Amino acid sequence: MNARQRRWKRYRDIGGLVLRRPSVALRRCRYLFILGHMRSRSSLLSHILGSHPDISGYAESHVRYDGRLDFIRLRYRVREMLDGAALSRYVLDKVLHSWYLQPALLERMEARTILLVREPAGSMRSLASQEVRKGEGSPLERSLKHYRRQLDWLEACAAGLSRRPVFIESSSLLGNTPRVLELLRDRLALSEPLSERYDLFKHTGRPVYGDPSDIIRTGTVVRDAPATGEAEAEIPAALLDEARRAYEHCVSILRQRCEHIG
Repeated sequence: MNARQRRWKRYRDIGGLVLRRPSVALRRCRYLFILGHMRSRSSLLSHILGSHPDISGYAESHVRYDGRLDFIRLRYRVREMLDGAALSRYVLDKVLHSWYLQPALLERMEARTILLVREPAGSMRSLASQEVRKGEGSPLERSLKHYRRQLDWLEACAAGLSRRPVFIESSSLLGNTPRVLELLRDRLALSEPLSERYDLFKHTGRPVYGDPSDIIRTGTVVRDAPATGEAEAEIPAALLDEARRAYEHCVSILRQRCEHIG
């Protein structure tokens, strides 16, 4: 099956969903995206947001966005993950791989965006310990490749959006949680405050959908949890230096172009 055939099949599938339940496609709602990299604590942030009554969605949908109809497909995917619950004012997805979504499409759909970045040492150790990707090189080399690619993509997203995204440093999500949640409530104009406690959903803690560790199943922000699996991976100095340079450059750009807690 070539690319055109796959695209037509995808659109036929969307058409079938709309015919069976048109109210999902017709409902007035906005799109909210968490954009980041793997092991950036995006599962924690998406669960906090997805537990708010104004927001539907809490996990990676794995929708590949090529056009407007794929945003309709997101609605049905989120509804399925929520066991058929009605959609709220925002429909949430988190995207941790650059090939799923281009900034120009976010701009065209007037989506709200949150950019999330974690410092390199913790990210790379956690990625390497998960062994979630295959390819050439060591787990740490593959982790660095993913990390750098995603940081470049986040810079492009920040540059390509006329509405300033919200930028969150992953460490602030744990170390300055109240201010982060206050910023998000304000920028998203939510009807009530966000809470550090969150709901557990059908796919919470399941691989593919997000963080598979026990920590995400606690239902609250955990600040003093041991870094399971991260301490064993010693990062060579050259790799860590390269990752730090990419991180510092990305954070500098995002602080200039995004809303953040300062």
